[in-house]
Amino acid sequence: VDPIASGPVLITIPDDVSSIQMAITRIEDGGRILVRPGIYEENLLIEFGRDFTLESTDGPGATIVRSALADQSVLTVGNGVGFETRIDGFTFTGGKTGTRSPAGFWVGGGVYLRNNNVHLVDCVFDGNRSTFGGNLYAMNFEGRIERCLFIRGHADAEGGNAMFFRGRAELVDCDFMDGRTTGDG
Repeated sequence: VDPIASGPVLITIPDDVSSIQMAITRIEDGGRILVRPGIYEENLLIEFGRDFTLESTDGPGATIVRSALADQSVLTVGNGVGFETRIDGFTFTGGKTGTRSPAGFWVGGGVYLRNNNVHLVDCVFDGNRSTFGGNLYAMNFEGRIERCLFIRGHADAEGGNAMFFRGRAELVDCDFMDGRTTGDG
């Protein structure tokens, strides 16, 4: 039996479960996760074609997701996650995925989107760092990013606040401020 298929359709954090990631793993396809104000120190992973809404009850000024792990994106959205998956009203901060090195490179300190078309709305990406795309790196991304603020992102090669690579993202009313890169881009 697939545990996701029999999961709840509404989860409230921290009332029902203690972490956002736990709610993501338990929510039923088509369900809704409501996150109350607070600072949540965790790194989130959404993968494998899941469709649900992850929503802050009070917006990005009140609901902050801060990286809990070194060298990892705050939010990673992976393969096949559809447009029906909506992430609404969060601040993502404190992500760092390394710097340029002879062994390779790292991407998306704040948010890493790969092979999906998720919908991000009213989010703030603040002060994340990586080799490419400090606040956001998107590869093969065909989703929508709407009314988001990218601020103080840092990249060691290219794309301090955001870098979109190989995809057709739709950007609507987004602002980019104070990003920087120490590399060539």
